[in-house]
Amino acid sequence: MRKKCYITGGFGFIGSHIAERKAMNGCDVYVYDNMSTATTESYLAVRGLVLFAKPTKENIQKMDEIYHFGSVASPVLFDVKARQIIEANVELTWRLLENCKDDAKFFFASSSEIYGDSYCIPEEYPGLV
Repeated sequence: MRKKCYITGGFGFIGSHIAERKAMNGCDVYVYDNMSTATTESYLAVRGLVLFAKPTKENIQKMDEIYHFGSVASPVLFDVKARQIIEANVELTWRLLENCKDDAKFFFASSSEIYGDSYCIPEEYPGLV
């Protein structure tokens, strides 16, 4: 039986690359993306490889792997798209976790914005925050 993978932000840069790789490795790939920051290039890269699926309880419970990459990462948009950011980062995360199978693998990625502004990163910086 083929593995079922669900990717939020599946038409974004990272999501589209994971979707493409998973599809090439024989997975059934389902994506959800509101297209707020997706590029045409990312969308076209996976267009024929994936199926679009809303994050309903019925859809999520069928998935073996869930990759949650749906988020707006730009602080410039935080005031303008506050509700959308809360929906993606809090409410959607909760819905995915609440409805996934007990044995599903869940992958969550955050943007680098959680670290704040860094004006200088020396080459020898070990990456510890």
